[in-house]
Amino acid sequence: MIDVIHSDNKKLNSLIMLALAGCLIAMIGLLWQTVSSSYVYAPASVSKQTSGQLKSLATHMSKMLDGSSVGGFPGFEPPEDDEAYRQKIRKRSYNGQDVNDWVSEMNNYLRQIIKQNPNMTLEEILQKMGWSQIRIANFLDDLREVHVIARGWERHGIRKITIERFEAQMQQLGVVLWE
Repeated sequence: MIDVIHSDNKKLNSLIMLALAGCLIAMIGLLWQTVSSSYVYAPASVSKQTSGQLKSLATHMSKMLDGSSVGGFPGFEPPEDDEAYRQKIRKRSYNGQDVNDWVSEMNNYLRQIIKQNPNMTLEEILQKMGWSQIRIANFLDDLREVHVIARGWERHGIRKITIERFEAQMQQLGVVLWE
């Protein structure tokens, strides 16, 4: 009789252990599914050149946005010994030639970003770099605002071709323009 009870307890213990192991495997599976679904899998990170191009782009955008920070990058800060330039940036008292030069430089940076990341939108590139959705949205809005400002200077010194290239590259990068 004792052998039968002992044998039944062994069977019961084995069943309990098997059930616990099954529960543990199921919990690990659910945990993996939760963790893996919270990440966006993307190819390898962007090149260092793209990161540098974005930083330079943000610096030039900042010049047209009174020196404000753009996309988490520090705002443009003219040399301390050049008060006239500092006021030009802070008070947006630049001229059409300044805007044309800055947008031309932005075109160069955008062209390089496109070349280094073919068939990708700017949003995809920024996601690949690990930027948050809020940071991406702010950067894209700043880029659109710079476009609107540049568009406003079209009759005051900025060349039409400069604006057209800027718009074409923004569109190639999937940036929807503000009207």
